[in-house]
Amino acid sequence: MSEKIALYIADLRDILTKNKKRSEITNRTKELFLPQILKKQFSLEEDKFEIINSEHGKPLIISPNGHDFHFNISHSGDMWICATARCNIGIDIEKIKIGRKSIVEYYFTKEEQNNLAQSDNFDKSFFEIWTAKEAFAKFLGSGISATLLRQYTVSGEAILYEKNVEAYIHSGMLNEEYIYSIACNSEDITIELHFLT
Repeated sequence: MSEKIALYIADLRDILTKNKKRSEITNRTKELFLPQILKKQFSLEEDKFEIINSEHGKPLIISPNGHDFHFNISHSGDMWICATARCNIGIDIEKIKIGRKSIVEYYFTKEEQNNLAQSDNFDKSFFEIWTAKEAFAKFLGSGISATLLRQYTVSGEAILYEKNVEAYIHSGMLNEEYIYSIACNSEDITIELHFLT
C-alpha cells in the first residue's frame, strides 16, 4: 500500500514585508504555517495536539487519540517546505547553485564521488546527493555530521549502510531552481503538493 506524504510549500518572498527580516520569517514559519497544515492534513485543531521532541530534538505531533503524526521542515533561499505523514520522514530542500567540490571528499562516499565524476551536470547531481543525505539525517533525528554522512551511501532511490537499505529516498524538482529529497521507510509513496500563501 502506498504511503501518503503531503508537501506544503511556501515562497517566502510572498510573505516578506519591509518590517520583517528574512530570519524572523524563517524562524517563525512553524508558528505561521503548522496549525493550518495540521488542520488540513490531519483534521487537528491547534489546541488538540502537542508537539514533543525526540532525544535529538526531532519534533513529533501527538494527538489526543494517541496517533503520531510526523512532520519535517526545511528551507533554502526563498523556499520553505514541510512534509507530513503518518510514518517517520525527513526532508531537505536546496537551491541549486554551484556544487561545492571542496567538500565532496569530506562528506561523500567513494561510490557517490565516482557517480559525481561521471555526471553530465555536477551541480544538480551534487544537490541530489546532498539533499538525500540531509533528509536521511533528519529522518534519523540524529543531526548532521560528517561521520554520519560518510557512513551512508545514496544509491539510486535508497540510502545504504554496508549494502543494506536503511531508508528510501524520493527526490524531485520543485521548479528549475530547487530540488528536494524525502527520506522515509516506504519505497511506495504518493506525494501531494500544496502551496501556501
